[in-house]
Amino acid sequence: MSKSGRSHTSAPVSSRDTGVLLADDGEHPVARDQIARAMEKYDQRVRTRVRWDNSQGFSIVKDGKRYNPKWILKLATGVNLPKIHLAEARKTLSALQVEPSFDPDWREKRHNPTPIDDDGDGQQVVEEAVELTFDIERDLQRVLRDNIEQLEPGLKITDGGKEKAVAAGRIDITAEDRNGVAVVIELKTGEADRPAIGQILAYMGDLAADKKPTGADQSTIGVRGILGCVNK
Repeated sequence: MSKSGRSHTSAPVSSRDTGVLLADDGEHPVARDQIARAMEKYDQRVRTRVRWDNSQGFSIVKDGKRYNPKWILKLATGVNLPKIHLAEARKTLSALQVEPSFDPDWREKRHNPTPIDDDGDGQQVVEEAVELTFDIERDLQRVLRDNIEQLEPGLKITDGGKEKAVAAGRIDITAEDRNGVAVVIELKTGEADRPAIGQILAYMGDLAADKKPTGADQSTIGVRGILGCVNK
């Protein structure tokens, strides 16, 4: 029996590349490639915001970095964090051969060494705030994709309806203006701070490196950036 009072069974798995996450609101299919994309999103949008470790010492380790199992499955499936239980997250990831490892010294390594229950009030507040920020940015991207010319007349989306992967991360929306210049669109909640500006500049640099020179003298790299911010 879970802490929410609902009974749980092991998540069924169809193969090593696809599986099912059993959450409080039902079963959710998930694939290994979704896990890989979720880890990229975690690095880009979550890692610097989450200061509490709610994984009880379990994490996915890749390239020397640790990833919270519940957050990875939230990003992969869209299921809200409170509906995902750590035990089920571990089962699903293990079945996909993305085995979470356990660090026996996790309490000493996290920011606050005081033992905190997986569903503690303080931790839940932090999780909910970060999750709300992520969900607002996701919803803003979806609305903007459907109404891109409201941002700027003549803009056309060129990324095929999904975030474009570049060396620095994943661009929210890649478009082209009426003059044929590539446009990097990055969406954030809150103010346009230095990290956000640095991020979009990095995306612009990556995109410019992949583009051929434009203009009459063939010496101009056509890449612009638009940083859209919204208050929560």
